[in-house]
Amino acid sequence: MLFITDDLKGMKETIHQIYPQAKYQHCCVHISRNLAHKVRVKDRKTIYEDFKAVYQVSSKKDVIRYLALMKDRSIIFSVVTKKISNNTKFLYNKKAFVSFIIKLDTKIKRRKQMLQYKDIKNKDQNLDTNLKNLLNIKDPHIFFSAQAVQKEAIHHQMTNVFYGVLTYTPKACEYCGIINEENVLIKHSPKASDIQLIPYQEAPSILRLFKQRFYCKAVIIPLVPKPIISLKIVIFRKR
Repeated sequence: MLFITDDLKGMKETIHQIYPQAKYQHCCVHISRNLAHKVRVKDRKTIYEDFKAVYQVSSKKDVIRYLALMKDRSIIFSVVTKKISNNTKFLYNKKAFVSFIIKLDTKIKRRKQMLQYKDIKNKDQNLDTNLKNLLNIKDPHIFFSAQAVQKEAIHHQMTNVFYGVLTYTPKACEYCGIINEENVLIKHSPKASDIQLIPYQEAPSILRLFKQRFYCKAVIIPLVPKPIISLKIVIFRKR
């Protein structure tokens, strides 16, 4: 959980009392507004722009340099930025905010992939045969479901997306070599990868292949099954 708040006294301590594992970040927009209220109306635009330059940099050295430039503008600017100058860490240490966004984005992508996989994990024999002939796929471990063909906007362009699943149980762990007996290799979440195909019906096309992963109990490393044929040569059959 990430909290972004103004510099209200006691806010950070209260949040950590209730949510000990929460991430905390000062809101630079609130601080910018507070600074603007402390100067004359004609100087507000200037202090907005000056402080924006301060919180957009990523190093301590640059933060200190830009704050020094603000102080040099006038005595008033020097006074209103004094509190910030005594605590500049939150301006260049944005790891809490950035790491939270990265983790959230990763979770959303995984969630979307799992929802997609839920719809395509059951094989449809008729469509599977037709699509394999169309895509010239010979690997028996790749199959297609009834929801395998969809239209999606990718890079602002409608694209044919063929959803396939690659799954089989490896005979042994490729890392440690242990034979897969008594469920040494256990199923893990699938991993999707996109493979570019030649255009179909004058529209860009891709094969979105969900590869079933496995965990080896001996080494705790996710294993990804490899197709029998090279997926780089999976293209539409020439007519």
